[in-house]
Amino acid sequence: MFLSEDKLKNIFLEYPDKFEANFYNQIAGGDYRTRLVNLIIELNNKELIVDFIEIVRYKYYNFAQDL
Repeated sequence: MFLSEDKLKNIFLEYPDKFEANFYNQIAGGDYRTRLVNLIIELNNKELIVDFIEIVRYKYYNFAQDL
């Protein structure tokens, strides 16, 4: 199960204190899969991957119960 792109965008909009303004919109990629890969790389580079996983685990328990 994947998060829809709209749900993913909303995560970044709902947590501006953790992520820059328009964080998701700055991620390069011509399709959703490419953007997901680039998003993970960018979150890791900015040391935000743990924060992102914690948010996803909280908001979408069924999606992220094994993370």
